[in-house]
Amino acid sequence: MTAKQMKLEESGIVTEKAARDDGKRPAEDTEEKKEAEEQHTEKKAKTEAGSKTTAPEVDADAKEPLSESQPKNVVEEGRIYFFYRPRVGLQEAHNLSDIQRFFIVMAPTSRKAPMRLAAVGKKQLPNTGGRFWACIQGLSDKIDDLMGGLGPKENQTKTQGVRRTEAARAAGEGVYTIAVEGTDAHLIYELEIPKEPQDLQNELNIGKTGNYSLQMKNPEKSSPPNAGLSDEQKVDYPKELMKTFEGTPGGYSWASPRDPALLDYMGAEFILIGANPDLSQVDKKVQEHLEKTAEQDLERHTGGGKEDDEMLAKLRAELHAEKNHVETAPAVEGNMK
Repeated sequence: MTAKQMKLEESGIVTEKAARDDGKRPAEDTEEKKEAEEQHTEKKAKTEAGSKTTAPEVDADAKEPLSESQPKNVVEEGRIYFFYRPRVGLQEAHNLSDIQRFFIVMAPTSRKAPMRLAAVGKKQLPNTGGRFWACIQGLSDKIDDLMGGLGPKENQTKTQGVRRTEAARAAGEGVYTIAVEGTDAHLIYELEIPKEPQDLQNELNIGKTGNYSLQMKNPEKSSPPNAGLSDEQKVDYPKELMKTFEGTPGGYSWASPRDPALLDYMGAEFILIGANPDLSQVDKKVQEHLEKTAEQDLERHTGGGKEDDEMLAKLRAELHAEKNHVETAPAVEGNMK
């Protein structure tokens, strides 16, 4: 783990800051801020058993190529995973208020790039018009490295002794593209697991399809008081990528990631802006490619047995779930736990 990863993990700022509808990030609430300040003494807990649901073994890899070619305006495609973690001290989560953090993992398959763990401040995906802040909290070529950070933890606090945080739970899996449309770049996904959103996915605004305009933050621009990342935590882009923000005196505060490499750095901050989720406004070639890619990916892993079991097996294999003690059943069953 790098020094920047340790700072982001220990501070708690990365996953607890959220964007107001105007794109600004408010300060943490008192309880979360207190917990974040105490996390400098945290250590990993003894691992617990993963999901008890049985499923056949399959050979699946998060980085397995999805397609041989993509439409010209698709600059990246890959697999996308959604996770949530219950609040400190809770063994299960039953509604949004019980959730401490919400994560997205992007595993690019069309270009040589690390897998990314992003924390979304509002603990769910935005509705159409919503603007939610997010930050890259983890990067690795190995899924185990990212999943290890989502396991159970114990924090030694000054006032309440040892407090336990349960492992994150998978809430869904699908395929995604980052497509350039005019001057904008959009993150577009289609859900594979579950086949149709259930109660859990509805609670987290994870639809069958999703479409979000991406805006990357210029690290040289300041954030509102008591919000955003410290100077030590901010992304350190190379000069070539910093040219993305050129165009006005002092540079733009936000820019579209027409080059997805902007997402390949620790501490990269961005805003997800909800667009029309039914993909009716998405380029037809991109839409058809995404649908075909999702269909073919599922066909490779759902052959003859019970479909739910096969989907669960696919998800477990891609995430190395048993090894990393990640609960995967909620994603398939659609029930928050």
